[in-house]
Amino acid sequence: MKKTYDPQIDIDYTQFFEEQASKMGFSYISAKDLPKFYENDFIDFTHLNSKGRNKFSRFIAMYLKKSIL
Repeated sequence: MKKTYDPQIDIDYTQFFEEQASKMGFSYISAKDLPKFYENDFIDFTHLNSKGRNKFSRFIAMYLKKSIL
């Protein structure tokens, strides 16, 4: 999907959410902090398939575990 639009959109998106997270006090996990997802992790351009969901769920579980401890 990212090949279909200007990379500046991702830069602006990340900057906006990092600023909002700082102002409002929530955690923002940027794309660079996520595990690497490949084409075969998706059912379409934006939705994870079972394999991708499992990868994401394991990542979130570990992230939360580290945040709580």
